[in-house]
Amino acid sequence: MRAVAVTILAYLLMGAFFALELLGRKPTRARPIKAGPPTRGGTLLIGLAITTSYLVSPLLNHWRVGRAPHLPFLPALGILMMAAGLTLRRWALVTLGRFYTRRLGVFEGQSVIQKGPYRIIRHPGYLATILICLGLPLVLSNWLSAILVVATLVAAYLIRIPAEEGMLLAAFGSEYRHYMAHTARLLPYVF
Repeated sequence: MRAVAVTILAYLLMGAFFALELLGRKPTRARPIKAGPPTRGGTLLIGLAITTSYLVSPLLNHWRVGRAPHLPFLPALGILMMAAGLTLRRWALVTLGRFYTRRLGVFEGQSVIQKGPYRIIRHPGYLATILICLGLPLVLSNWLSAILVVATLVAAYLIRIPAEEGMLLAAFGSEYRHYMAHTARLLPYVF
């Protein structure tokens, strides 16, 4: 029974992630004054990773493929990662305010945001997505799904992050270069 409750909690956290994304994208009349570069499938890969996390993981378990041996700490670790990711995603969204968007672009009046989670890492929203999407396969104890999620998100962010940083360097020049020199992309002291 406890495993069922933890699984329900994990799916509630995933639902909160979807709700946050929908509510965080308030319609605005403001359009980017400079649209960002295409990310050559990066957004599609992120969607694929999210789908793998919440749909493929239970299917693999149902088919008995990739199920990890019983490790009681995995579901708890997954819930903690999802909760931390959701909190970080919300913090990043609130910090960006009206400049928050899924599409790459620079808006009139925008500057380099260096407060909130952006004081430490340049892409807290991406880190949050990784934590949330990896957390669910851990809750479900499926190592194959966890590997698929990580591989897909790594591929997506290897496309998206350089495109985004190139756009911001072009828009903000030395201000963004200075910011890059004092922050990590995703993990302080690692990447």
